[in-house]
Amino acid sequence: MKEKKNLIKMYNKVIKIFDESVKTFVNNDKSNMDKINELEDIIDQMQIDYQEGHVERMAAGDCSIEAGLIFTDLVIGLERIADHAVNIAYSILPEKIGNAYGKNLYFRR
Repeated sequence: MKEKKNLIKMYNKVIKIFDESVKTFVNNDKSNMDKINELEDIIDQMQIDYQEGHVERMAAGDCSIEAGLIFTDLVIGLERIADHAVNIAYSILPEKIGNAYGKNLYFRR
């Protein structure tokens, strides 16, 4: 049950970063960048913590392989959505790479 609560907590953070990023983009307002960076750091740490906890549960035999794969996919997917939301916000910056925020741009091919 703790895992479900953790996923909901992470989901809520992802919704928040998405909302902030869209608001930043629509209003062309850079003032939210620090808040977006903070949320991104929190979500990244959640991914690490949740995956480490999951490995411990699997090692203890508390979780099936199938459930573990689903959990891992969900955590990774939520973190990637947050990365895309960050890119939406950063797209309003005049120089996207080489500035204080550019270090966080996520270009995946």
